[in-house]
Amino acid sequence: MVQKKVRCPACNKQFTEGGLRLHFRQALSGLDPFWNISVPHIKWARNKGLEVTEDGYTFNYEKLNECLDEYLSNY
Repeated sequence: MVQKKVRCPACNKQFTEGGLRLHFRQALSGLDPFWNISVPHIKWARNKGLEVTEDGYTFNYEKLNECLDEYLSNY
């Protein structure tokens, strides 16, 4: 079964829904090797009400999942 592809609302790369969640967790947990302050994932997360530190970290993954659920429901 082919999984539906969705675009990341921050960087426009394509992922499966599960891949998108992992992508955001990596980008906002310091695991993204290409992370820097200008990455749009932080801006997107902050616009959705998530608390993201200056270092680009968030630990509120429940809220992140809620935001991504809302995004995916409108996709």
